[in-house]
Amino acid sequence: MKYLFYDIESSSGNYTDGSLCSFGYCLTDESFNVLKKEDLLVNPAPKNFALLDTYKPRIHLAYSESEFRKAPKFPAQYEKISSLFNEADLVVGYAVENDVKYVNGTCDFYKLARIQFKFIDVAMIYKIITGNKNLKKLEEVAANYEVEYTAHRSDEDAYATMLILKGILKSEELTLDGLLEKYEIVPGVNKADRTRITYQKSLLDGRLETPRTHRQMDILYNAFDDELKDNNKPENSILTNKNVIFNDKLKYSDPNYVRCLQKAMIKFNCRIVELPVLASYFVTYPGCKNERFYTSQRGKRGEKIKAIKQEEFIKMLGEIEQVEFNNDSEIIVDSLEKADEFAIGHTSNYVSKDTSTSPFAVLLGDFNKGKR
Repeated sequence: MKYLFYDIESSSGNYTDGSLCSFGYCLTDESFNVLKKEDLLVNPAPKNFALLDTYKPRIHLAYSESEFRKAPKFPAQYEKISSLFNEADLVVGYAVENDVKYVNGTCDFYKLARIQFKFIDVAMIYKIITGNKNLKKLEEVAANYEVEYTAHRSDEDAYATMLILKGILKSEELTLDGLLEKYEIVPGVNKADRTRITYQKSLLDGRLETPRTHRQMDILYNAFDDELKDNNKPENSILTNKNVIFNDKLKYSDPNYVRCLQKAMIKFNCRIVELPVLASYFVTYPGCKNERFYTSQRGKRGEKIKAIKQEEFIKMLGEIEQVEFNNDSEIIVDSLEKADEFAIGHTSNYVSKDTSTSPFAVLLGDFNKGKR
C-alpha cells in the first residue's frame, strides 16, 4: 500500500490557463515512511507571474520566477507525474479538490489525458473530527500537531499534510481505513471525464447534527420532483397547474417532510420551483423576511407572484402521506457526479489558496476553505 501526498502552486491563480508551476509530492508506504519526496518545478504557460488583483498580495511562491522559467513545461513532466499517481493506491491532499482542479485543468490546457486516481482530503477529515464549522489554514493545523515545515513550497506542504494525517490517526488511535470507516468518509475519484468529490455519507444522509446545505437539499427535491408524474386530471384548486416557491424556513427544515408535501401537491399538478420567473405563488408565514421580495416579482406568464400563508397552503393539500427516504447520499452524489456545474472542473477564474472563500462551498461544505 502506497500513499501519494501532493500539492501544487500556480503562477496566476487560474487553473485553466496552464499556470501550474510546481508539483510537490511525498510518497509513503502505509506506515507513512517516506519513499520519495520532491518538488517538481514547471515553467508555466502564462507570460507573467500575475498579481491576482491590485488589492490582493502577490502569490506566495518558494522560488524565483527565473527558477521556474528554467524548468521544463508541464508536458515534459507529465509522464513522471502521472506515474506517481499510478504508483499510489490512494492520493491525499489538504483541501485537495483545489489541487485536483489544477492538475485536471493543466492536462486539459495541454490536451493531455486526465490522470485517474482515488483521493481523500485531510482538511475535510480535520474538520469532521474537530467539529469546526470552517476549515483552518494548513499552517494553523500544522501548528496544532507541532509540524514544522517550509510553507508554500509544494513538497513541504505535501509533507506537512502527511504528518498532520499521521497525527490525526495517532490521536484517534485508528488506522487510516479505520478512520474512514468510523466517520463514513468516501474517497473521491478523479475520472477521465469528471470528478466525484470526497464526501461523508452520514452528512449527506442527514444523520449528523451538522445540517446539509440548501443546495444539497435542493438536489433531493429536484430528484424527487423528476420521479413524480404529471397528473392529467388534477383536482380543482388555486394550486392547479401552478408552481410555488417555498419559504426557506419550510423548505430547508426537514427534507423528508418537504418531499411528502411534494407528493401531496401532485394531485393538483403543482410543483416547487426555485426561480421567481417560474412561480405563481410564494408560501409565506407571519414575519417572513422574503415575502415582499417574492411578491414584487413577476412570475409565470408575467403575473405578480401571490402570497399564500404556510398554514393555509398545507390545509389545501389535505391528507399528507408520511414517506421515509433512505437513499439521500446516493441521490446527491449521483447528481454531483453527473452535473458539470458541480464537477471539480467547474469554471472559476480564481480559487483562493490564502483566503477562506470558495465557490465549491455549496456542495458538501466548504472543503476549499483555508487552503493555506
